[in-house]
Amino acid sequence: MNNHYQLMKKNFEVFLILLVLSATNSSFCYAQSVIAAAAGNSTGTVGSESHTVGQIVWSEVSGTNGTMLQGIEHFFGNPPVGIQKYFATIPEIVVHPNPADDFIKLISEDYMLGNFIFKLYNPKGILLLEKKIESTETEIAMRNYAPGSYLLIIFRNGVPVKTFKIIKN
Repeated sequence: MNNHYQLMKKNFEVFLILLVLSATNSSFCYAQSVIAAAAGNSTGTVGSESHTVGQIVWSEVSGTNGTMLQGIEHFFGNPPVGIQKYFATIPEIVVHPNPADDFIKLISEDYMLGNFIFKLYNPKGILLLEKKIESTETEIAMRNYAPGSYLLIIFRNGVPVKTFKIIKN
């Protein structure tokens, strides 16, 4: 009986030590939990940022100036709500290379010519470029823009039909 009591007491002591260690070390353990598809850093006149593509773990940071979500990909499109006639006719459009240095190419189908426009927005939402799609291969110069994230939105009759997040190196 005495050996059984000693063994239980020893197990309980080990359990308490492990419990205390795990509780005190959890606030000091930081680890990355992402295998990123792409990543980079950008610096502008108002600050800098680093970004990764493919990150699924996120955290929320709040301060006096607002709230920021770190580590999450945000959707910048206008998802259709309800059943809409044009939903079934979303065009096949490819944009490459992404990330880009000097230019990106917008590759579209023949039926889109003259019926679609694209708009390029900077991270602040300011319209930088607006053009009608007049060729199956449209080259968009990016060399004059600062490194960062940009939105390329394709419109048909004033309705956004496809949105791309462009990373400029």
